[in-house]
Amino acid sequence: MCQDPYRHCKSEALTGKLSGLRSARLTGSFRLLFQICEESGIPAGYDLPPKTLLFHTVGTHEEVYGK
Repeated sequence: MCQDPYRHCKSEALTGKLSGLRSARLTGSFRLLFQICEESGIPAGYDLPPKTLLFHTVGTHEEVYGK
């Protein structure tokens, strides 16, 4: 759990099929996709505090977004 999940990482909320996730740029071409439970809801079957970060994937822009 992170006390302030927005403080150290610039990220943007995603839309469309990736709605509920956030994207953070690690380097020029590498991205990290994650979600913050208080924003997108806690996934079914998990008992997590609201400010928990769930990491989904990391990779190049093409690998993460499939373009």
